[in-house]
Amino acid sequence: MVTVIESFLPADDFRRLQQITRPRRGGRDVYGKLKDMAFLAATRRCIAARVPAAADLSIQQVLLRFEGRTGLLHHDLNGRPRRRLSLLLYIDVPAEGGALIFPFFGASGAPVDSPVTAACRARWAAGDLYSEDPLLGAYLTAHQDRLLTLQPSPNSAVFFPSDDPAAWHFVSPVIRGHRSCLVFFFQA
Repeated sequence: MVTVIESFLPADDFRRLQQITRPRRGGRDVYGKLKDMAFLAATRRCIAARVPAAADLSIQQVLLRFEGRTGLLHHDLNGRPRRRLSLLLYIDVPAEGGALIFPFFGASGAPVDSPVTAACRARWAAGDLYSEDPLLGAYLTAHQDRLLTLQPSPNSAVFFPSDDPAAWHFVSPVIRGHRSCLVFFFQA
């Protein structure tokens, strides 16, 4: 199940996050780690309070910032069977584009059951499903109006199980503005 939590951090903590993640020298795409340990500890306490399932798991975090490009369809398990949960904390959202799309979840946030979904899940479990797969392309085209499409606001968090076979997702192209998130992976 995909869950969106609005106003995830207290306002002061969110302003601090915006300050410490501001791009340097007109930086465009960023992929890195946040190094402010005091802030991360406070964020970890907030996550434990708001997402109890994550409280006892170890954490890995990554800062992502995108301008004008899309993310490939991927799954956060990413060959690491210990990953259990993913949380994307939105810092900035684009004026246009940059939606987070879950093709195997319906608009309610619950997994979609269909023959194609079942075939994709079976191939995923066997390690044989890739973002360029024709089966997946046909599915995305046929179901584009029924996919779970999220455009979260700043300081909202999107939380989902990394180990759910239906948790494939991608980001639509950023048309105007930029999209930045602090991404947390929780593992056993």
